[in-house]
Formats: sequence, C-alpha cells, structure tokens
Amino acid sequence: MFADHGLYQSAALFFACLPMAYAEVSSAKVLAGVSNLATHGMTRRVAETGQMLVDVMGLKSTDSLQPGRPGHTTAIGLRILHSFVRALVDERYADQWDTERLGAPVNQELLLATLFDFSVVTWEAMETMGVVLSDEERAANLYTWSVFGHLMGIEVCREGPLTLGDVEPVSARLGRLLETSDEGRLLMAVMLKEMEAFMPLGWRKMPRSLVHWIFRHASHGADRVPELLGVPAPAWWFTALFAAAKAAHGSSWLAGPVDGVIRWLVRKAGRQIVVALIDRHSDGQAAFRIPDELARAWRIRQSRAAVQTRAIRRNVRTRLRAPARGRKGPHSDSPT
Repeated sequence: MFADHGLYQSAALFFACLPMAYAEVSSAKVLAGVSNLATHGMTRRVAETGQMLVDVMGLKSTDSLQPGRPGHTTAIGLRILHSFVRALVDERYADQWDTERLGAPVNQELLLATLFDFSVVTWEAMETMGVVLSDEERAANLYTWSVFGHLMGIEVCREGPLTLGDVEPVSARLGRLLETSDEGRLLMAVMLKEMEAFMPLGWRKMPRSLVHWIFRHASHGADRVPELLGVPAPAWWFTALFAAAKAAHGSSWLAGPVDGVIRWLVRKAGRQIVVALIDRHSDGQAAFRIPDELARAWRIRQSRAAVQTRAIRRNVRTRLRAPARGRKGPHSDSPT
C-alpha cells in the first residue's frame, strides 16, 4: 500500500498526522516541553518521523519488523525513548504535569492515538485527497501498525492485531482528546513556518491551505483541528478552489477535474517536503533516506548535483521572500 500511495501518505504525515498529534494536549506538552521539539531542530525531528514511516513500511527490507531489521529497531528505540520521557517527567517535571487531567505522560491511550494517526487518520486524509483505499488495503495497513504497536508496548495490540471493526469505536473515544493548547499552537506554527520555507515561489501558503482542506469534513471533532491549532487562513486561490470543489459535488463531470487539481497539489507539496528532508538531513545525525526505487517513482533526484541545484533555488527563494517579510508587522503572519 505504501509503495503504491506513498507520496500521499507522506503528505498526510505533515498535513494530518502531525496536526492531530499537536491537538492532543498530552502529546503536545511532551513534544513542546520535555522534548523541546518546537525550539530545537523541528525538521530533524520530523525527518526522524518520516524515516520511521519508511522503515515500518518495509521498503528497505521485506522483513523490516523482524528482530534486528530497520522497523523492529525503530520500534524498540522508541519504546526506550518513551520510558525515558516518562521517567524524566516524574523526576523533573512532576509539579508541572497535571496527571489527573492528562494521565501519565506517553500513556497507553496516547500511544493508541498515535497509532491511529499513522493509520486511520492517514486513510481519511488520503480519501480527502482523492485516493480511496480498499478494505483489504486498510486491513493490511492496520495489521502492520498493530505489529509495530505491539513492539512499542501498546497493550491492546498484545493479544492480536486491531481490525477494521475497532476503527469507529476507538476513533470516537480518541476524539475527546482534542483540545487547544499553547504548546499545540506553537508546534503547529513552527512546523508551518518550516514547511512553507520549502515551497516554491508563489506556493508558500499551500501547506496551511492543505491542512484546512484535509480536515474540513473530518469526523469525531477532528474538523476543529485547524481552529484548535490556530492555523492561518488558506491562500485566496485555495479558498476559491474550496468553493469550486464544494460546487463540483453535484456535477460528476466537474468533480473529476477539481479532484485532479487537488491531487496534483498534494503530490507537489508532499514531494517538496520529502526533497527538503533529503537535502537537509541525508547525512546528518538523524539521516533521512528513501530507497532508490521509491525516489525514482516519486521523481526525486538524490545525486550531489541535484542537491546542490535545489540548494541554489532555496537560497534564491529565501532572498526574494526576505523583503516581503521585512515589510510585515511583527504579528502579521501569526497563527492566532
């Protein structure tokens, strides 16, 4: 499933999965506070998450979740990290953590919500993008994440994999975790700033626009996520596209072209972000690499010359945008 629709899944990671995590208050407080994600290496942390997605889906080896293979190693590493975070909160931040309201940090419910973010939330986002998965594909994807969840120590995955019958009741329960928070809004603002810096000239506001698009009909209260996170209004041209898409629902001949435009925008945004992560982190502490076969399918060149050419383009975009940013007031592009 990932090999066939990976670029859409990668886009869903940034425009759906991570925003959902930021709207889960307990998760946002851990990420923005204990992990310092919002102020120290956002793109590096996101690159780690993207690499986890590639590893779990087994694109480096078909037995990725077997002991000693990439997905298995990632799962065990995260399980150890979560144990460390829980111990750190107990030792240093106990007086700042509202256990009665939030539960223990990185608790079982939060881990299950994260598993759903990478599976169920991803499917729903892909449907909005125009990619409808079969029940067989959904079941296979959920099975894979259930195995990963078992390795991560999620208790409900211990006895067997989650099934499609679990999706609705669990989603309804997890919907109550969504709240606004200063930490969630900060994380979303920083991530949008990073993503929008990757965009080509004229497309800077595409990430915020796609966040609004993906959540517009989300269920179980998730349609409130852009509001909860203070996501700025979409670009004017995307607002017009929203209206066209809404009108197209009643005309099958018009719906096809409009959906095609949306899918093209999603692929373009997803490819730009994946390219940026490769360029920034392919040789760093948190290396981000994708298999050559996948890079060819997504039309992403990973050669040294291609990386240098993209760096030149990025520098040009940065210089051209700097005067525009300088003319704005200190809060003109604030997410609030």
